[in-house]
Amino acid sequence: MFNATVTSQGQITIPAEIRRQAQATPATELQVWYDAETQEIRLKKPLTVKEFSSLVKTILPPKNISPLTNVHEFYEIERTKELMHGKN
Repeated sequence: MFNATVTSQGQITIPAEIRRQAQATPATELQVWYDAETQEIRLKKPLTVKEFSSLVKTILPPKNISPLTNVHEFYEIERTKELMHGKN
């Protein structure tokens, strides 16, 4: 944990170690909110477009999987596999 002091202008300096870990450089935008119940001020670095694109690529199915076009055919194939492996 690090301490920071609010200046007379209402500003704080984020400690260098935190900035380094967050890869926060000058002009990095941060989301800020206050939780009155816990009296915590929280900062969050939003995802960049590049980070978001990388995340989406990990979620999307591989390109070699064909899209499902007939749910009945899919169910028939999967149910046949289950029955052949003894699953009811």
